[in-house]
Amino acid sequence: SNDGTGLFARAAAASFTWVSFVGGCHESFTGTLTCPTLPLEESLPTTATYAIAFAERHVLGSEDPGVLAILDGSTEVSTHVVVSRTERAE
Repeated sequence: SNDGTGLFARAAAASFTWVSFVGGCHESFTGTLTCPTLPLEESLPTTATYAIAFAERHVLGSEDPGVLAILDGSTEVSTHVVVSRTERAE
């Protein structure tokens, strides 16, 4: 499978969040070409939402509950997104 699940499984030793588009392609994140299975009108604003939330949290140090809810998957950004998380075992 080319959906990244193997990479996600190997990353289980670390805290890890995986955001994937159901029906998406590589272009769904980059916007460089169209994706025949997911319109860019849906994927690009969703990608921007996650990228901005990530930057707010990890660059600006935000602890805003709204930002954290986007990043932990408790706020649904799009019905086309699946957020998978693993927490590193101490």
